Amino acid sequence: MIRQKEEAEKTKEKKILETRLGNVEYDDNDIVSFPEGLYGYEEYKRYIIFQHKDYVPFSWLLSLDPPGLMFPIIQPQIVVPDYNPKINGNSKFGDVMMVIVTIGDQEGRVTLNLRAPILIDSKTRQARQIILTDSTYPLRYEIKQ
Repeated sequence: MIRQKEEAEKTKEKKILETRLGNVEYDDNDIVSFPEGLYGYEEYKRYIIFQHKDYVPFSWLLSLDPPGLMFPIIQPQIVVPDYNPKINGNSKFGDVMMVIVTIGDQEGRVTLNLRAPILIDSKTRQARQIILTDSTYPLRYEIKQ
């Protein structure tokens, strides 16, 4: 019983992650694990999701290994309300869907990667990025300003 209490307290120990957005406080319960990593970043498995008040509705996927690696993300339906990709075999993997955002790749252009959504299970904090076989969704969907 005492050991369980110690382990529970340990997971609530606050840590600080230094980022370009400022210091972000988190604990072990905030960590989202990507067992397979993200495409192109397969070796990085642990992230936290942080929403900065100056960037709403965007959030940030912040890597813990290594710190400093960060991706802007958004729930795709905020921008593309009818986004509903067919996810073969993975539909039960996560209850939250996000996509990576690219900012300023050409003259301030902002795009969403609708071809490779991220599925997150909010209970287990496990996540997976999948590549859609449905080619109707683009790799770079431009957000019109």
